[in-house]
Amino acid sequence: INAGAIAMIAGLIVVPIVSLLTPKIENKKLDEMSNALAHFLRDNGIGPGVIVPVISVRSWHVIVAMLGILKSGAAYMCVDPAYPGERIDDMFEIAGATLALTYRYSGRLTVHTVSLENFDFSADCSSVSSLNRPDDLCYVIFTSGSTGIPKGVAACHRSVLDYIEQLSETLEFNEDTVFGNQTPLYFDACLKELYPTLKFGATTYLIP
Repeated sequence: INAGAIAMIAGLIVVPIVSLLTPKIENKKLDEMSNALAHFLRDNGIGPGVIVPVISVRSWHVIVAMLGILKSGAAYMCVDPAYPGERIDDMFEIAGATLALTYRYSGRLTVHTVSLENFDFSADCSSVSSLNRPDDLCYVIFTSGSTGIPKGVAACHRSVLDYIEQLSETLEFNEDTVFGNQTPLYFDACLKELYPTLKFGATTYLIP
């Protein structure tokens, strides 16, 4: 993995295949779509230090959103679409979110939304230069909130890169590894399947 940030992992997407049940998507296509999203986000003032929520049903669109947000320099915050609206509002307020990406979500949101169902992924697909440093924010997840107001937990690029490197070395991942992802994409446990896939050009199936 080159030295900068998880956006760098996004930058490593090349020819091998990431298979997400239906449809099957090659990494090159994943790269191009996330580039288009990253350019759009940057053009709309999104960059390092900004947190962008993603609310979606289980879909490859979430992975495109995550990579596009990271390439823009921002951090992603995946949100369970089944959460009550009040909880989502609290999360957005705590994160300081001003824009959210959605896919097949019809709930009311308090910020500007961009639907990935209607997004033009054929727009500018050129490579995106990295803006991030290792200690920049990569993603935010929230605690259950069972004891009161939900609390956000933030992870930086360095932490995620270190985790992926250690996990890959310990479990001996390579390009022949096939992952089956059942972990909800709004839990950070999904990192252990998604990012090694991109690192090695392996295969991941999103299991419904």
